[in-house]
Amino acid sequence: WNTYLNLEGEFTHEAGQRLTIPGRQVTHLGFWLRHYAGASGDVIFGIRKVSDNSEIVTKRWGDAGDLGTTVTYREVEFDTPTTVNEEVRLFCRFVGPGDTFDILFCKQNTNVKADELLTHYYDASWHDLPAEDAGYRYTYAAVLEVTIQAMTDVLLPTAKAHGTVTALGETSCTQHGHCWSTSPNPTIADNKTQLGAVASAPHAFESSLTGLLLYTTYYVRAYATDGGGTVYSGEIHFIPGKLRYAYVAAYLSDALTIIDVSDLSNPTFKGE
Repeated sequence: WNTYLNLEGEFTHEAGQRLTIPGRQVTHLGFWLRHYAGASGDVIFGIRKVSDNSEIVTKRWGDAGDLGTTVTYREVEFDTPTTVNEEVRLFCRFVGPGDTFDILFCKQNTNVKADELLTHYYDASWHDLPAEDAGYRYTYAAVLEVTIQAMTDVLLPTAKAHGTVTALGETSCTQHGHCWSTSPNPTIADNKTQLGAVASAPHAFESSLTGLLLYTTYYVRAYATDGGGTVYSGEIHFIPGKLRYAYVAAYLSDALTIIDVSDLSNPTFKGE
């Protein structure tokens, strides 16, 4: 940072950084601030959605009178770690009495953060400053992540599902596998495999799905569980349409006839 933005009651109420956070579990947020001219009142840190301006999470840092007259990094730890996966505004809010009791919000008057920018709120709307950046820092925890790959060996009454635990969270991964159902968005309350703990990532795995019915749509997700709960991959679906035994033989008109029934909707004559 190399200069200030004033936060007070009559003009600028909030200031911060506009950026995209890619699926991170944010735990802490902080800014460089200082007290000015006898300011008092709540100093709030938080995260807002750019899409609709709603607040995702906030936390009171304290009273402006406790900031001191020397620039200091101030930080809050959110009560609940919050996963953010969108464009947001990280903000500091102070609505002091009048226009002479301020806190000073530190910023950089040159663009030093690619694809980010300084943003501040006044006249009942947000105003972005693409050539500047806020002095901020946020901390995020590692998040358990799992993906799913294409089905293979779809032969009644079984099929193979594939997945990858791509990242481990802050606590041990105690279980993983696949879950499936004839309804969308299957969970571990439905049919599932349990493949046990995962010690490191990336970890590729496969499950054998059993008890499948012909020409029935199945929805499948990979899952993984740690101390923070169970996370799921995206969903895929498939329709079993093949039998384990692809050919049948029949005597027709005293001749042995071979018929391919790997697809019952289109049995094919193979010859005598």
